[in-house]
Amino acid sequence: MVRPRFLDERSRLAGAERNALVCLRPIEIDASLLASRYGLPSMSPRLPHLRVLALCSAIALLALAARATTIRGPADLATLTAAADAVVLAKVWSSEAHWGTGGAQSGQLFTTVELVPREQWVGESVGDRLVVRTPGGELGELAQEVVGTPRLHPGDEVVLFLRLRVSAREGRPAIYEVSHWALGAFTVLAPAPGADKRAIRNRSGVECVGCRADESDNISLAELRANVVAAAANKARR
Repeated sequence: MVRPRFLDERSRLAGAERNALVCLRPIEIDASLLASRYGLPSMSPRLPHLRVLALCSAIALLALAARATTIRGPADLATLTAAADAVVLAKVWSSEAHWGTGGAQSGQLFTTVELVPREQWVGESVGDRLVVRTPGGELGELAQEVVGTPRLHPGDEVVLFLRLRVSAREGRPAIYEVSHWALGAFTVLAPAPGADKRAIRNRSGVECVGCRADESDNISLAELRANVVAAAANKARR
């Protein structure tokens, strides 16, 4: 069983493949690769491929490896703002999964999410196109879920606390990642037509060591904006 690892802002995504691998439909997987990567018994050379069907029981067994991602808190708005290179209100435009460096042999899926920024509250301008990369995703017949990552679906309006991962170069946009995993993402919702928008944070899949009970997970968008702008101003004065 994989022990929970502590992650902080300096941590990158190395080792993300240790989280649960979930197959949506019957697929063929190289058995030797699967055995070496996930610690399964070696397979007979006469069975070079393993046919996998993702039943609920299989998913449950795989999930034993990582029920939650453990991160270091706190994750209040002031802390998130202080750690962020940028804080934006944006609309999710598209998402596309792809293999990590090394292709399919890497065993790692990532999802590149494109967003249209609507407001930027902190940091240097991200421009009119924002690219965020998250670990895991769905590619063809295969899905890889990394517990504790933010869920960014096309059409969603979100507030993201971002860390710069790859600087812009040669006409390519910068690539960001969400700080503090799912705790650095708020989904913006309107509870009723004409009602004030609220920003909701989902802590499922995250165990936070050092988080406080008074951290806001359901806050009006206006209050969230004001608190982040105030925290950024305090940071600039230090």
